[in-house]
Amino acid sequence: MLAAIELLSPSNKEAGEHRNEYLRKRREYLGSVDLLEIDLLRAGDRVPTGRPHHPPCDYLMTLCRAEAFPQIELWAVGVRDTLPTLPVPIQGHPNCPLDLRQCLDRVYDDSRAALGIDYEAPPEYPLHRADAEWAAELLKKHARKRK
Repeated sequence: MLAAIELLSPSNKEAGEHRNEYLRKRREYLGSVDLLEIDLLRAGDRVPTGRPHHPPCDYLMTLCRAEAFPQIELWAVGVRDTLPTLPVPIQGHPNCPLDLRQCLDRVYDDSRAALGIDYEAPPEYPLHRADAEWAAELLKKHARKRK
């Protein structure tokens, strides 16, 4: 059995031909391969999840195992939550762990992304008020540690 991992991009979530193309590809996958979708974008429309419906969240990860289609497993995560370790179905091993937090930390460190981010500027897609206050406090705390 094959597995596909999709890290959603803005074009997967914005109305238009790229989204339609992604949804067509997704329909071909569902029921024939295990599909893990990782949506770490707060903007745009979520791809349909069917049931169970996901609760309101900032980030959403879904896994549809081919043998369980149309049922899905889902992880709804807020900006303050720790990213989960997801089970990746690999032939003969249905739950190989993928630690999203560790992966993103590695990409962030290796890409030197911090050099191009203005942490003083508001995010492109505003946070909810309570989350924005939490983020501001977190940034202040880290700024004090660097001094």
